[in-house]
Amino acid sequence: MNRTKVDDHVAMAELPTTGSIFQVSWPVRTGDIHTDKQLRLDAIARYLQDAGFDNLVDRGAMDTHPLWMVRRTVIDVLEPVIWPDRVHLQRWCSGLSSKWCSMRVRIRSD
Repeated sequence: MNRTKVDDHVAMAELPTTGSIFQVSWPVRTGDIHTDKQLRLDAIARYLQDAGFDNLVDRGAMDTHPLWMVRRTVIDVLEPVIWPDRVHLQRWCSGLSSKWCSMRVRIRSD
């Protein structure tokens, strides 16, 4: 089986200056953190799922696209999310075809 080599660091796409960007935020909950108060990986996965669902509802696409499938996930941690911060997710389409789209999500906190 051929495998594509992934570089040690692959630059993530920047937030676009035009187009639709879905934004949602909420407080980090204590059930989503490690003992060191950093956001856990399973919480990040749930946040991505929740943002994707909320984005579909916002676009009125629940009847035609009730589900979305994740084919590949890359997480590039620039700064950890720490409790009791508020987490902000920005979601946008970075690629499109007749059968799929590539979505990017930026997660930051304050």
